[in-house]
Amino acid sequence: MTDRAIRYFAALLFMASLPALAAEPAPASPFRLHLADAAQYRFQSYDEEKRDDERRDEGAPEHPFRDALHQAAIAHGVDAALLRAVIGVESAWRADAVSPKGAIGLMQLMPDTARRFGTTRPQDPAANLKAGAAYLRHLIDSHDNLGLALAAYNAGEGAVQRYRGIPPYAETRQYVPKVLAAYDRFKASSASPYKLRLPAIPISHHH
Repeated sequence: MTDRAIRYFAALLFMASLPALAAEPAPASPFRLHLADAAQYRFQSYDEEKRDDERRDEGAPEHPFRDALHQAAIAHGVDAALLRAVIGVESAWRADAVSPKGAIGLMQLMPDTARRFGTTRPQDPAANLKAGAAYLRHLIDSHDNLGLALAAYNAGEGAVQRYRGIPPYAETRQYVPKVLAAYDRFKASSASPYKLRLPAIPISHHH
């Protein structure tokens, strides 16, 4: 049998096997998603996602203070997402919060700090936000490092200077990463012209 005849019969055999191959079910894949309600899933458009975000924002605890927060952020060139993170950790958005040490309001300002940064009414949410944003801006400019600025906000400027880094206080060591984690979440979900652009300076941890 010639090579040409062999190739011809091989082609015939292959064509005859095609129906059987088509009828054979595809092997199950361990990487296939098995969702009981898969038919209900669909991609959302940008507009739908935006509307969903706005609906969630309406119910957020900071909603009553949203306008005042953005005004404070713009006035002092601080990212609104950072203010949200600080407030969430400091007071959980309670305008009437007073700490055992006497820190007042949303941004937990000591009376002396509030006066230093422009208000004698730290109980007023709008005034508290403006003074707190001004204080935070001052700390960022002074330390040129967000971690150190937050440590100073929590423990005081003197403590950061004294330890030349984040002070070895348990509260402060927990506070800084907690605020930074919240800030990362918030800034990822919102655009702001006031994003912090700081050099990547390592945070010193002196004991």
